[in-house]
Amino acid sequence: MVNCELCGSESVLFSAFVEGIKLRVCSNCKKFGKVIEEPIVKKHERIINIKNEVVDCITDDFSVIVKNSRESRGLSQHDLANSINEKESLLSKIEQGSIKPSIKLARKLERFLGLKLVVKEKIAEAPITKVNNSALTIGDFVRK
Repeated sequence: MVNCELCGSESVLFSAFVEGIKLRVCSNCKKFGKVIEEPIVKKHERIINIKNEVVDCITDDFSVIVKNSRESRGLSQHDLANSINEKESLLSKIEQGSIKPSIKLARKLERFLGLKLVVKEKIAEAPITKVNNSALTIGDFVRK
């Protein structure tokens, strides 16, 4: 169902001339003009299916893994940051868990430290229904 351009109600619409303007109006508002076409029924509902996709994600315990691996190699945060060409403050925040590294940075850490931070996760299929009710009507302007 779509909205009446005069009152905004959601119903079956007619094309009519109201005050010299062609509008799509409901059965209640068609009396204010001359009907030129019978009901217009449009479906604005879209169903979007998300297929099973595999997405790269970073493990939840990345901060502990990075810190333990760095310490086991005897590296300071400064040394590791210089080795992978990143800022020491960024590495510190990653080890604290306050920042989640990007996939690109996680891959750098994986290569240098020999760990596994990036895992592949499947996104389950879920139908999503969207309804478009954002159209403005003349009634919306009159009410304001």
